[in-house]
Amino acid sequence: MLVYRGVDPNRIMEERVLSGAAYPGQAVVRTTSSKFIAASKANSIYAILTDKSNKFAGDTLEGAYSDGDRVEGVIPEIGYPIEMVLALNQTITADMELALDATGFLAEADDGAEDLGDSTNYVTFTPLLDRMVTVAFVDPAGTSQSLAVTITGSHISVSLATDGGGAISSIPSEIVTAVENVAGYDSLVSVAATGTGVVTADTAILDADEVFAIADEAVSTTSALDTIKATVARNQ
Repeated sequence: MLVYRGVDPNRIMEERVLSGAAYPGQAVVRTTSSKFIAASKANSIYAILTDKSNKFAGDTLEGAYSDGDRVEGVIPEIGYPIEMVLALNQTITADMELALDATGFLAEADDGAEDLGDSTNYVTFTPLLDRMVTVAFVDPAGTSQSLAVTITGSHISVSLATDGGGAISSIPSEIVTAVENVAGYDSLVSVAATGTGVVTADTAILDADEVFAIADEAVSTTSALDTIKATVARNQ
């Protein structure tokens, strides 16, 4: 199993003691005691563990490293071709964005999109640039209230319109227009409307996975420790 495809004389390697078990092709970070441990988020990756036998010739995986083993990792940079272990239950297509699961394996990246409203009338908010954004549709609990949107930091508050009886009257397209009229919204989210009926009060946290790599091939996970060829998409 390759974890780095192609010989690069400028590649950066590091050797450390491993804390806990891990596999070649798994992402790791430094612990407070300067050991390697399996990573869980793209923004904390330090290195990708290399193969036990021949790091760059494509040998097959021989098994996990054990706690206390001395291991080597390659430090990835943008454009590096890699091959890493793919998380179970994944169907990946070429050019799909990939992130890390909780154990340092690759998986399809979640774009963090959330639908606010009800099951048929809603606005889809998708966070941009790996931002974490909160959104609230608020019932103002008053009669004849106007639709109003405010943005404070990374929080978007939508105070919904009401009719003369105090019932919510805002529909998805009106909310999209109101959001798009607020300066700075497009640095936080993109928005899209579905349905023509009124929405309901709702809240959501938009938390996109940070993209670590782009898939170079289509792979469906059929067994544990299947791997995927990819290209690193961000600096580590």
